[in-house]
Formats: sequence, C-alpha cells, structure tokens
Amino acid sequence: SGVRAPRNAGSDEEEYEPNINNIKEEEEDDETVKAIIQAIKKPRTVPKDIELDEFITDITFHPTEDILAAGLINGDIQLIKYSNEENEIYKTMEVHTKACRDIEFSDCGKYIISGSKDLSIMVTDIETEKLKKFYDGAHTDSVNKIFVLDENVFFSGDDSGHLKMWDMRTNEAIFSLHEVEDQITAIATNEAQKVLIFTSSDGYLTSVNIGAR
Repeated sequence: SGVRAPRNAGSDEEEYEPNINNIKEEEEDDETVKAIIQAIKKPRTVPKDIELDEFITDITFHPTEDILAAGLINGDIQLIKYSNEENEIYKTMEVHTKACRDIEFSDCGKYIISGSKDLSIMVTDIETEKLKKFYDGAHTDSVNKIFVLDENVFFSGDDSGHLKMWDMRTNEAIFSLHEVEDQITAIATNEAQKVLIFTSSDGYLTSVNIGAR
C-alpha cells in the first residue's frame, strides 16, 4: 500500500478489489477459495492506497496525528487523514507558484514548512491555512531540503549548495553557509543537536558545529 500518482492516461488497467460476494456457493469448499475468503475477512493492517491528481514530490507524517502531507509538483500541499478503514484528502493548500521540493511538519505539528522551486520557504498553519511565515526569495536557487531542528528552528538547503538556518521568530536567516557547489540532498543532526551534517550531489558529506556557529 502507498500513495500513488495517477495512472497513465488511456490505460486499460482496472483495479481489482476482491469481493466475497463474487465467490459462488459451490466454490466455497475449495481449499484455495477458503484461503481467499479468510484473507478477505481479515481486518486490514495498513491503509488502502491513496491516489492523488498531481505528481507527488515529497511526503511527511504528522508527529502525533494520523495525518499525511503530500507536496505536489504544482506547488500545492494536500493533507490526508488516514486509517486502516478509510482515507480522506481533507485539505488542499495552494502554497507555492512552482513545485514543492520538500515538506516537513514542525515539532508541534501545528505548522508545515515547505521549500520550493520558486525560491521561497513557507510556514503554513494547517488548521487556518494561513501563513505564519513567508520567506520570499529565501534562496537564490531552488530550495531542495528542509530539516526541522526544534519547535522554532529549521534548516534549508538549495540546488547550489547553500545551507541556511532559520528561526520562525525572525524574518531573516540567522546563519548561512556555502561549503559545496552542488545540490544539497540531505540534512541531519546528532541526538545532542550540536553537530549538523549535510550531503551534496558532488559527493561531499559536510559537518557543522551548530552549537559554536
């Protein structure tokens, strides 16, 4: 099971959902059919597949609730309530003018932080759908990675190797670094949150002592 983008247009493929009502009475004694019936009657242990209308660029789970967020190539973010019984796409937030590259929930789960090809970073309240922060022109190249450090602080990386540190209580980046020349592909920190590492498409793994920045 998973999140799926649309099938190819014109495809003849049809999704087959096993249905106990399709099994004839005279077949119910067959061992294979018995196994099928037993499998159908078993409660689901994972949600059903979710199909969205746009290409999915990134996904992230809410830290405390059964909510999944999907960033889309058209710049929107969709919020999905999921369970083993049913899924519901309950919000579509029109956030960016170009593709979402990376999305992350804040530690509290109240906000979603998104980086985009449109060079901006947005912090959106998922309940009101209003912007808490709009960092227009946050980078000079497409924002490719977002990494949440704590309730207020997060990092971003772009396609030209720039790393920036942000505090949602301020309007500008509080730290900036340009150690590599290619796309930043991943950002992580150790448990003590003193050392940050990031990787880039040119093959480097760079470490930063953020406690002594």
